[in-house]
Amino acid sequence: MDGPEGFDYVLLAQAQLGAPIDLVSSIVRTKGDTNSAHVAVETVFTDGEHPFDELTLAGVAVRRHHGPNYVVLELSDSDGQWAAAAFTTGHEGVFHIASGQPRTDKRWDKLERALSARQSVSRCFLNHADFLAIATDLERYSPILVSRLTARKTEDHSSITRGFSQSRPTPQQAVDDIEDQGGVVRTMSMVSDEVSLQIRRIAGATFYVGQPRYFVDNVLRPLAAAAAVRRQLVSNRARQGVDEELHALSIDLSANLFNTREETGLLLDVVSQMPHTEVAVFHRNPYLHFALFDSRDGSNFDIVVTEANSIQIYPGYRASQDAVARVAQALGERFGASSIADPPERERVSIEELIG
Repeated sequence: MDGPEGFDYVLLAQAQLGAPIDLVSSIVRTKGDTNSAHVAVETVFTDGEHPFDELTLAGVAVRRHHGPNYVVLELSDSDGQWAAAAFTTGHEGVFHIASGQPRTDKRWDKLERALSARQSVSRCFLNHADFLAIATDLERYSPILVSRLTARKTEDHSSITRGFSQSRPTPQQAVDDIEDQGGVVRTMSMVSDEVSLQIRRIAGATFYVGQPRYFVDNVLRPLAAAAAVRRQLVSNRARQGVDEELHALSIDLSANLFNTREETGLLLDVVSQMPHTEVAVFHRNPYLHFALFDSRDGSNFDIVVTEANSIQIYPGYRASQDAVARVAQALGERFGASSIADPPERERVSIEELIG
C-alpha cells in the first residue's frame, strides 16, 4: 500500500507527535526545496460539535490523531494512505478542513459526502463581494490577476469557463464580465508574484505556489470570518411567540427569476425534491407562499416570493441552525444567490400579516 505524500505526509508526521500544527510551517515543509505544494481547504461551520466526531467514510479505514488545535484523520483505502485535518479557526464552531488531495479527487468526494451526512455540519458559499475582498487584500503585496475562472448562468444554468494565458483580467474585471452575462462565479484561480491559488464559491481555497503566509492570513482567515458571519446569520432563528415580529432570511438573486406562476413553480419543484422535506402550498398567484417541514428534526419554515429576484425564508417555532443553513444553502446555490442576509427592517412582518 502506498504511503501518504506531500502535505498529507507532513500532517501525519506532526500529528503523531501530538504537538500543535501550524498551517504555514506545514505548507513550508511540504514545499521543501521547491516553491509549490498542493493544499486544498474547505471551511465549514457546526452547531458546536467537531466536524470529525463519529465521522465514517465508506470503504476507508480511519484512525484519529488529536492535538491542541486539530484532529487529523489517518485514512487508508484501496489506493493507499492519505490524510485530512480539521483545524480550529478562532471563530466558535468554524473549522478549516485541509488535505493534500486535489479538490476534484474522488477522495475529497468521499470526505464531503461523509461531512454532508452529519446533520450538524454546514457549508456556506461566497458571494462576489467575498471574492473581491480577498483579492483586494492580496493586492497589498503585488498585483494579482485571474488565470482561470468558472461560472454558471443563473437563468439556464449553463456553464462558463474562461482561461487566460495572456491579457489576464483583474478580479474586478472578471467578476464584472460574469455579472454582465447573468452569471455567478464558481471558482477563480489567481496569480501574482507572491502566490498562486484558487478560491471556490463553496467556501474553500487551494494553495499551489508562493508564500504560505499570504494564503493563510489573507485567504483562509477571511474564509473563516465569512463562515462565522453565516453561522451567526442562521443561528437562533426560531420564532418565539405569536406576537413576535418575524425575522426573515432574505436570499437575494442575481437575476429576476420569478416573474410568472410557471417560474415560481420551479422553486416548488426544487424544494419538493430536497430530501427529508414536506411542502404545503398556501398561495400561488400573484405571489408564492408555502410551508416547508424538515422531517430530520422537525424544523419548519414559511417561504415567500413577492419579488422576482428574492426568496424570503421565515423560520417557524422550531428552526435548527442546521436546517436553516441547509435550506438557505440549497436554494441559494440552485438559484444563483448574490447574498443571503437579513432583509431591511421595513420588510419584517407579523405572523398575522404573513398568514393574511
